[in-house]
Amino acid sequence: MLKKLIKYDLLWINKIMLIYFSISIIICTLTRISSLHTSSSIGNIIYQILKGVSISCFASVLINSVIRVWVRFRNSIYKDESYLTHTLPISKNTLYNSKILSSIISVLISLIVIIISFIIAFLNKDIINTIKIIFNNSFIIIGMILTVILEIIYMSYCGIMGILLGNSSNNNKTLKSVFIGILLYFVMQLIILGIIYIIGFFNTDIGLLFKEYTTTIMDSSFKSLILLVDTLYLIIITILYFIGKKIFNKGVNVE
Repeated sequence: MLKKLIKYDLLWINKIMLIYFSISIIICTLTRISSLHTSSSIGNIIYQILKGVSISCFASVLINSVIRVWVRFRNSIYKDESYLTHTLPISKNTLYNSKILSSIISVLISLIVIIISFIIAFLNKDIINTIKIIFNNSFIIIGMILTVILEIIYMSYCGIMGILLGNSSNNNKTLKSVFIGILLYFVMQLIILGIIYIIGFFNTDIGLLFKEYTTTIMDSSFKSLILLVDTLYLIIITILYFIGKKIFNKGVNVE
């Protein structure tokens, strides 16, 4: 049943996202074609415009994917569709897990599309050489990729927590959901920054990031920072997961 729930959620979320995915790939293809004709002024102008549009497409794909995750969660748990959802012969834990897993998968799909689009539009010898240099230090590149993934998952979690908490009230549910989600996101970011700063007093590599910048210390310091940030994101996401599950299991106020 869990697989079926995830399947239906993914179909609902990505049905509209296919439009954004297609637009992104088409624009990036046009960007690649225009990059071959920059010898003329008009050709270069067209390329610069399309390059900016391509970057906007990346942001649009990611933002709309997260928004679709939130809308799907709200509609299937609190809106008209929820009357069917809550009559399904499944436990609340299974229902909650299906929403979380489908949101993570949807975010990963969007990130893959963005990577493909980027390759279509911008991959060249210079970027390939840069990637090779970066991959000489695999820890940093893997850590940065993981940081991006965790950041987006964390952002989607904040929205879900905002929906859960906002809909537990009796009025202004949507407004409260948005406010709580945004507040939770920035408060947690400040907490992460504060923890990093405090750890800097005890960890030399982290502490140097707040004191000075030289190429000789940045490599080890950056590794320590990535490891710390990824660990904090994992801890916070795990905490939010269990708090959200506890709130969900207490019951929801269907509109």
